[in-house]
This record gives sequence, C-alpha cells and structure tokens, in this order.
Amino acid sequence: METKEKVTHTPTPWKVYGAGRQIRDEKENVVAIMRQFDDVLDKQLPHIENAAFIVSAVNSHEPLKIALTDIAKLFHDISNHSSYFHHCNEPRCFSNREILAQAEGK
Repeated sequence: METKEKVTHTPTPWKVYGAGRQIRDEKENVVAIMRQFDDVLDKQLPHIENAAFIVSAVNSHEPLKIALTDIAKLFHDISNHSSYFHHCNEPRCFSNREILAQAEGK
C-alpha cells in the first residue's frame, strides 16, 4: 500500500521582487514569475497588482484560518450549544466547520 506524502507550499512570508515580476520566499527563492504581457489578448497585464494580491493572500492565509477557528469556537461556546464544537450539529457550527475545512484544503 502506497502512502502519499502531504505536499505543502513554499514557506511564508513571500515578497514581491523585480518591480512585480517575481514572487520570492524568505530565502529569496523564486516562487512564481508574473507575466507582464498576454500575447493572445495582445495586452499588458497588471502584474504588479496581481503579485501584490497573491503575496497578501498567501501571507495572511494561516493567521486568518487560526482567527476564524477561534471565532467559530467562541461563537459555539457563547451560544451554549450542548456538544463540543467539532461534533455540534447546529447549522452555524456545521457551516463554520465546512468553511474551515475548505480553508485547510479538505
């Protein structure tokens, strides 16, 4: 039986380099190269803005996931639901667990 290794993304924080042409990790390894021009559409791409958006999203993903988990559990606790958060069948708790699972890539 084969065991698949979990693949993880390049560690954060990521930064924009080269006037928005590259995204690099904390060791300055290239993570992505941004296209500046679309040959098919024959137009300039907003590569600087796209790179900044990607870096912002990636760097904030883990802290936001942790905060959302804390908020979801707090909502559960102050709502006096009778079971533990991970077993609660109340619609809001169920929905929050689905959102968290999606954020975790499950």
